[in-house]
Amino acid sequence: MKLIDMLNNIGTLLLSNSTNESHYKVALEEVSKLLENIQEQEDEDLSNFLWKLKTILIIKDRYIKTFFLLKDKKHYEAWVLLERVEIDISFLEKNVEEDFIKKYNLDFYKEIVESWQSLFPYKIFFSIGATIKQYICSICGHVIRPRNKCIHKKGKLYNGKLCVHVADGGCELKEISMVENPVQKSCIPMLDYDYSAVDFISERLQSPFDYWKPFKTKKLIDRSEFNTVDENDMCPCKESKKIFKECCFNKEKIEFPHIHIHFSKSPPSNLATSLIKIGRKL
Repeated sequence: MKLIDMLNNIGTLLLSNSTNESHYKVALEEVSKLLENIQEQEDEDLSNFLWKLKTILIIKDRYIKTFFLLKDKKHYEAWVLLERVEIDISFLEKNVEEDFIKKYNLDFYKEIVESWQSLFPYKIFFSIGATIKQYICSICGHVIRPRNKCIHKKGKLYNGKLCVHVADGGCELKEISMVENPVQKSCIPMLDYDYSAVDFISERLQSPFDYWKPFKTKKLIDRSEFNTVDENDMCPCKESKKIFKECCFNKEKIEFPHIHIHFSKSPPSNLATSLIKIGRKL
């Protein structure tokens, strides 16, 4: 297949709404093989362009896989893949122009990944502290030191290769902490989480390319709805972690977290588009 035909086919796939896994697998194999050949010829401009195409293919392929994992309620697997897509997007953004971002709708993937992540119940993460002996440049192998750096910039492209700093020579584990803003989002305590907000969205979407956006607000519910709750029980709002009589017992209305979802394509009429989370913090 001629180079121009291959690139046209890949471009068409990237602009399509295809969810056929085999199409992306073939395209990734083709562009990866071509990239290796062009790198050997040291055609930097073409190599960098092919890397960009390969990366947006990976982003789209991983996002589609994430969507169907969510449909299957494989929540943690989807969460891990969402983080990978987030990282891929951050690398791609540093190496492409605005025209590329618009052409391949990169902003859609960035926003939709953030929307999914915002609805997951993971709030606390494990963070590993370690001492790394040294880092080396993935492009030239130079040992990275504060006053002795190489010419390559971390996160930038060189002949179709991304510059990263690779840990070398082993590491010494120092600590494991629990944090709210981790470097690695996949390290979570394995608890019995409530995924109802995530499932609420996945059950209403037909295609991974359907746009949606969550709006987190508050909603007031009449106090009479909670007449069966004993005054010494935990307050149903759960916001203050106080007992009912010390919190919302004497209020006319009780405030709860609420999500309203804007869907670009309306879900079936029998499915609601807003979610009230009584007794749980979103």
